Parts: sequence; C-alpha cells; structure tokens
Amino acid sequence: VEARYQLGLAYQKSGKLDKAEKEFQKVKLQDPANSRVLLDLAGLLLSLNNVDGAESELTQYLKNNPKNSLSREYQGRILAARGDLPGAEEALQEAIDLDKNNISPYLYLVQIYIQLNWKEQARSLLDSMVKNFSNDKRVYFLLATFETRQGNKKEALEAYRQVLTIDPNDIGARFLTGMFLLDLGDNEGAQQVADEVHSKLLTN
Repeated sequence: VEARYQLGLAYQKSGKLDKAEKEFQKVKLQDPANSRVLLDLAGLLLSLNNVDGAESELTQYLKNNPKNSLSREYQGRILAARGDLPGAEEALQEAIDLDKNNISPYLYLVQIYIQLNWKEQARSLLDSMVKNFSNDKRVYFLLATFETRQGNKKEALEAYRQVLTIDPNDIGARFLTGMFLLDLGDNEGAQQVADEVHSKLLTN
C-alpha cells in the first residue's frame, strides 16, 4: 500500500495527475481508512476541476480527522468553485490561521479579494504575503494583477520586475515588463526587453 501511495505522489509531483489519481484510488480500495490518501485525492481532484469528487473525498476525510489548514483550504476552494465566496473567504482565512507558513490559502484568498474588488483586504493580505513569502514569485504576479486593476502601472511594473529578480527566466514576466514599459512611454526599455525575450525564446 505504501509503495503504491508513494508512486501516486511521484506521479502527482511530475504532473501526471490522471495516473496519480488511479494509484490513490487503488490505495483507497486497499485501505479505506487511509486519511492521507483521502486528503491527497481531494486536492488532486480539485486540480482536475472535479469539485464533486473532491468534496466527496474531503467529507470522508473529515468524518474521522480533525480539520487542519489543508482541509480548510480545500473546503474554501470547493466553496469558491460553487460561487460561495463569503464561505470560501471564511474557510481560507481559517486555513491561514491554522498554518501561517502555508502560502497556498493566501494565494486563493487574495484572488477572491481581487475578484470582488475588496481593495483594502487585498492590499493588507498582499502586504503580509510580501513580508512572509518574499521569495515566491506567485506573490508578485498577484500583486501586479492587483496594481493593474487599480490603474497603478508603475507599481505593477515593479512587481513584474520583482518576479524577474526571483526568476530571470520567466518569459511571461519579461514580456509583461516590456508591455508596461511601452505603455509608460519607455520605448527604449521596451525594445531592450523585447530583444531579451526573443533571445531567450531562441535559446530555448
């Protein structure tokens, strides 16, 4: 059972989600009370946009296990997928409170705030994320999205530049940096970025 479970994790890590699901389901058949595989299946099925399946696995998990940061995060994602954004916010906030070192619920919660245009909540959470997860480029992508929606082009540009500080090979961030430079009237800077993007694409 353990070997099959580890194989499922390996498939999941390599992005072979369908194969991972099959292995997890086999583990579940052999060991129905395996709480790890129930929770992993819930997360995996969410990644596959199978909300009903994820909810079923999570319900089984919660029958015999106390709630934790990950289970509350999954509940929040399920509620968000069903359009219950207030419920999703509550679940994701609790997930953060249960484990402040887990970035995942922060990422989902700030997307809800941005979607709802709750500016103060989004700004406050993003500030916290920049402070606590300064080396995660996803934080700065979301910050750039937020600043763009507020019409703050210079701040959005700076956020994309921060992505490139973390990951100089991120083509998407480099391309968006060039677009913002062009929009801000820096044609020379935009051309330089365009040349860099072209060079990296040829290299790859």
